Amino acid sequence: MRTALLFPAARRAAVAAAGTAALAFAIALAAVLAPGNAAAQGAAPAAKPATERRTMGWPLDADGALKVYNFSGRVVVTGWDRDSVAAVATLPAGHTLLGGGGRGGIKVVVEAGGAARGAPSTLELRVPAGANVWVRGGATDVEVHGLIGPLDVGTVNGNVRVSGSPRTLTAESMTGTVDVEASCETLRAKTGSGALTWRGSAADAQLSSVSGPVRVSAGPIERARVETVTGAVTVSSALRSDARLTIETHAGDVELRFPARTPVRLDADAATVRGPGMAPVARAPDGRLTAPHVWEFNIPRGAGAASAVVVRSFSGTLALGFTP
Repeated sequence: MRTALLFPAARRAAVAAAGTAALAFAIALAAVLAPGNAAAQGAAPAAKPATERRTMGWPLDADGALKVYNFSGRVVVTGWDRDSVAAVATLPAGHTLLGGGGRGGIKVVVEAGGAARGAPSTLELRVPAGANVWVRGGATDVEVHGLIGPLDVGTVNGNVRVSGSPRTLTAESMTGTVDVEASCETLRAKTGSGALTWRGSAADAQLSSVSGPVRVSAGPIERARVETVTGAVTVSSALRSDARLTIETHAGDVELRFPARTPVRLDADAATVRGPGMAPVARAPDGRLTAPHVWEFNIPRGAGAASAVVVRSFSGTLALGFTP
C-alpha cells in the first residue's frame, strides 16, 4: 500500500527532472546556434557593402565627343589637360558602370535594373577640356567645371550648375534650378519651375522659364532674349553699346538695373512702368499705355548709338534703374 502511494510521487519527480534538463539543453543549443556565435557556426559571411566604388578610363582626343547618362544621383564633370577620360563611380547594389568607344567618341552609362533603378549613384569624370560633352539624367544633379568645348546638359528633376568658358552651352532642367557662371559664344538655358541664374557674358543668349525666376548679372550683354510665363525677371548687367535685350513675360515682374550713364533706348509695354526721372506710367483702361512707350536714357543730344531694350509684360510691372 505504501509502495503504491510513493510511486506516483517518484514518477512525477522524474518527469519534472527530465523536463528541466530538456529545457536547459534547448537554451544551451539556442545559444550555440545564435548568429553571434561564430565559433559554433564558423565565420559568418561578410555583409555585402551598400555601395561599390568603380574606376574606369579611356583615351579620348582633345576635341572628342563624350556622352554621359545617369538616371538618378549625381554627375560631376571636370575638364583637364589630358587626352583621356577618367571615371570614378560610387554605385549602389544592382548598378553597373559601362563605357566604351574610340578616341573620337566615348559613351559612359550608369546602368541599373529592377528594383535598384531608382537608387542614386555618383559619377565623377575628368575629361579633355575641349571635348564635346553631352550629359543627361532623370533625378540627377549635374555639375560641370572647366570646359572650353561645346556643352549640352539636361536633367528632369535635378539641379544644373556650370562654371567655366564652354564655347557653346545648352542647360536645361524641368523642375530643378539652373545656375550658370560662364561666358560663351552662345547660351541656351531653360527651366520649368526652378530658378535660372546666369552670371557671365555671351554673344547670343536665350533664357526661358515657366514659373521660375530668371536672374542675369555681369555681362556685357550683346544679344539676349528672356521669356517667362509667370516667373519674375531681374537683369543687373552691363550692356554693349550695340546690345539688344528683349524680355517677354505674361505675368512676371521685370526689374532692370544697368551701370550709370549707360545709353539705353527703352521700348516697354507693361502694367506699370517706372524709371529715373519719370512718373510711373500705367495702362489706360483699354490696355494701351497712357504715354508713348519709348524712353531714352543717357543718350547725348544728336547721338544715335544706344543699347536697345524691349520689354513686354501683359500683367507684370517694369522698373528701370541705374547703379552709381
